[in-house]
Amino acid sequence: MKEHQPFALKDPLEVERRMLLLERPHQQPLRDYVETLRLERGPAYQIPHFDPLDGGTEARVLFLLEAPGPKVLQTGFISRDNPDLTARNMGELLEGVGLARAYTLLWNTVPWYIAGENGRFRAPNAQDIADARAATEQLLELLPKLEHIVLVGHHAQKSKPWLEGKGRYTLWAMGHPSPVNFAPRPQAREAAREMLTQLSNTLNPHSRVS
Repeated sequence: MKEHQPFALKDPLEVERRMLLLERPHQQPLRDYVETLRLERGPAYQIPHFDPLDGGTEARVLFLLEAPGPKVLQTGFISRDNPDLTARNMGELLEGVGLARAYTLLWNTVPWYIAGENGRFRAPNAQDIADARAATEQLLELLPKLEHIVLVGHHAQKSKPWLEGKGRYTLWAMGHPSPVNFAPRPQAREAAREMLTQLSNTLNPHSRVS
């Protein structure tokens, strides 16, 4: 069975099943983290859950994208299996380089939906990222096996200076897997694949891919 299930979370029954999986021992601390953030921030902040099919607190690689998009609000999860093309691109890349799902965790530099004009999504700015820093620091404390952080997209990469000060992690940069970036620029997809291949080979030195 493939680890990536494109658009699987389009099915409400699958969403319900994954909500139940949040009770798994390696998921509970992250579920509680999300619930605490929701209480601290209040109902105006819409914060999804981590995908329980990912590595949870056992993760060795954290992918920090930019901020949750509209489809995330529909499913309630940050997931490669969300019903949108960005999620599909991400899932295909990770599976294509043999990066085991159990090693990975997907999240956002800004964990909550950012509403712009008319409530529509807008990309995070420097102030949004600064406001979310404490939440990211809290998350890192829940990931004892974490070795690598991948900053996905140029907005997420604005977090690099303070993350470098942590010293404990290897930082990587990757272009955003949105169709707006990948569709007209095949070289962007290839650059992402090459970077992820290098990362996968770092994690799996005895089963190198190319």
